[in-house]
Amino acid sequence: METATKTPDQAKMATQATANAATAVVATLAVSGQGALSVAAIQPSKAQQQLTFYCGSNDGDKGLKLTVSAQKTTLYARQVESDFGKHYRHWQPLVEISSGIDADPNCAYWISIDSLNQQFRYGKGEMRAETGLLSYGQGAAETYLAPRENDQPSWLHQITQVEISSSDPVAITRQWTDPVTIKPPLLVSPINQLRMVDVACASKTVAKNLSTACQQLYANISGRDFTLNTEDFPDFADAINASINNPNGWCYQQLARKHQLSDHQDKNENYLRITLGQNQGESPGIPYVMEIWPCQSYSPIHNHANADAIIRVLDGEINVSLFAMLSAHHQQPFASQSFRRDDITWISAGLNQTHQLRNLSQERACITIQCYQYQADNLRHYEYFDYLDDDGKIARFSPDSDMGFLAFKSKMWLEWQQR
Repeated sequence: METATKTPDQAKMATQATANAATAVVATLAVSGQGALSVAAIQPSKAQQQLTFYCGSNDGDKGLKLTVSAQKTTLYARQVESDFGKHYRHWQPLVEISSGIDADPNCAYWISIDSLNQQFRYGKGEMRAETGLLSYGQGAAETYLAPRENDQPSWLHQITQVEISSSDPVAITRQWTDPVTIKPPLLVSPINQLRMVDVACASKTVAKNLSTACQQLYANISGRDFTLNTEDFPDFADAINASINNPNGWCYQQLARKHQLSDHQDKNENYLRITLGQNQGESPGIPYVMEIWPCQSYSPIHNHANADAIIRVLDGEINVSLFAMLSAHHQQPFASQSFRRDDITWISAGLNQTHQLRNLSQERACITIQCYQYQADNLRHYEYFDYLDDDGKIARFSPDSDMGFLAFKSKMWLEWQQR
């Protein structure tokens, strides 16, 4: 059962999925009556015309069929009627929405089955409540999923498989044992600061609820002494701000050089990457990066090579906008949250993967530490961050470095002494 602060990435990934034919796939649920899965086209094209998810009870008298067509999506319920001693099964519409096959051929479509809460969900992009487009079971009149007797489980509890058919071949891209329920909390709290109300409202989580990779990264950068300003350089953050604002400062000049070489038209779409350590083969680029965000600066919408990540604010405030997928057709964020100094947030392969960072302040730079690591079962190691360019096309960014941390700190100290 999912707790109020638990993220679905904690659940074991169900792996029993087999292809029946070129256009049909069957997924087996690890736990009867619950789970979430997403599918996407194997060879993306604009030829996809229809996608259908089906699941049913053991006797075949109950079932759900979700049909995604060109212009609409409809959830059907299997009904049984009797006539002169004969039983007839037919499909009756339950819910219909005016959102069909996505304009992006790479779109992932997901469903969630939740027998305990008697709920069925459907959405696009990341599997989460915020990207859901259709839901059935929570309304007072939505009784099809309810048990025949109050002390009996919903018939959804009998479901062990989901069949997916489509006009173009699809593959299961992600499958979770847990259904989609709460909105995953974005703020990671120290254990001794998590309150009962935080659990009740699902407003915070703790590192133990995250993936193993995130837990390791969190342990490295969450300590009390992992700070920008130190005894040997107590004005480090102020020195960085001064260097950004001074035309003779290294930060000012490096930002100008990067903009000149960039394909971004807006000079504010720019920031500095100061790396710590070496690439150890477990992350896209060097795993620890101090990022410097001048006032009003921002990143393009981008993803993170299916790597996990932890982000801590070292100084200032950063705004994070989240997106269902990396697509020119999905540039409206489904969530946005600001994080202040010492706040920590997270990214996993399946959640918070596509975002945009922005420093909304007009007075002070924001400085963050970003750290990345592939999950243990990720053997592909895609070494790039994909992003949307100014034309809305997906481009590749190779994680680079503007300067190593130790050299940068020495340069800022020297500039600060010579001011």
